[in-house]
Amino acid sequence: MIIKGKRGALEEKAAWIISEAIGSILEQQSSLVLGVVGGSSVSTIFSELAKADVEWHRVHLFMVDERLVPIDHPESNYGLARAYFEDLLPAENLHPFIDERTTPEQSATDYYDKLKAYGGRFDIILLSSGEDGHVAALFPDHPSIRNTNEGFITMSNSPKPPAERMSAGANLLQRAEVGILLFLGEKKEKALELFQNDRASLEQCPAKLVRMIPQHYILTNLEVRR
Repeated sequence: MIIKGKRGALEEKAAWIISEAIGSILEQQSSLVLGVVGGSSVSTIFSELAKADVEWHRVHLFMVDERLVPIDHPESNYGLARAYFEDLLPAENLHPFIDERTTPEQSATDYYDKLKAYGGRFDIILLSSGEDGHVAALFPDHPSIRNTNEGFITMSNSPKPPAERMSAGANLLQRAEVGILLFLGEKKEKALELFQNDRASLEQCPAKLVRMIPQHYILTNLEVRR
């Protein structure tokens, strides 16, 4: 489903979709996992979510992708999310990716083990497409989108700085129950065109993986091809 409108209304809509999905899922299970990314496209959505009437004590927050920096670093995706969620969720429900093992790969394995304690998948994911059609840290025509790992992956050659990153793999993202994908801002116009191009493959446009999620919503303030 593609939802088009003005940016402010779409940000409110995204928060509403997430809060409604949280309520629906919690009717069926005791807790859920919300996966989020960082960046300017999601900060207002976080702010709107903070106003929602949600049983936050039953929500666990995991990062869909992260830069391999300390969690208190200005470029940390978790740092952005924490500013909005730390007053909503119990401290033990906030799950930053911490790269403190001998290798980033081992840290990624540890992070997946933590996720397994809450079902081994994201129930809801909030994603924002990059200008090239990437989502999380899965990039077009790059080893990241071809990686078949069932959990999280790491890289030292990200096409977008910084080079060292962690990301949920494509297989993990596709197992989500609800996915929200944003194309907000004129810089995302080419990415949206690629997303709508039926001849473009998943490797050419990783954002297309959202279509494989049972409930998915595409939100954009750009012109949508008929």
